[in-house]
Amino acid sequence: MEIREAKDLLNLKWRNLTKEELEDLPCRVIGEIIPHKYCTKEHIEIFIKKIIKNIAREFELPFNDVEEVLTQENEIFYKIKNEIFWRNSSLRCIDTETDLLSYFKVPEMPRVDKVLREYKRLSSTQKKEFKARI
Repeated sequence: MEIREAKDLLNLKWRNLTKEELEDLPCRVIGEIIPHKYCTKEHIEIFIKKIIKNIAREFELPFNDVEEVLTQENEIFYKIKNEIFWRNSSLRCIDTETDLLSYFKVPEMPRVDKVLREYKRLSSTQKKEFKARI
């Protein structure tokens, strides 16, 4: 399926963020014996913007359009975020795997589409070489 505009993302399979993606969450670790990750509202917002930028880049779509679709699809996430951070940007203890970010979903690009997108970027000579090898 070809993704031509951001609303086409709704037709894809959606997934939770991976542990690797969650490792990029900016936060402060407090406590020596029992460390806890503390995040501000701004930490979460910066992290989500980065995720949206990556998706927009991967699907070659405008950031604002992707942001609108992801905001609509992650309505529960944003509602919970607003409840958790009801006062400005006060620090909150976040268990990234089970708490707030477990509600944030992203579209998953099918592997076939990834291969086709890369194939289209090849020069005609490279395409001929590729076809000869398969």
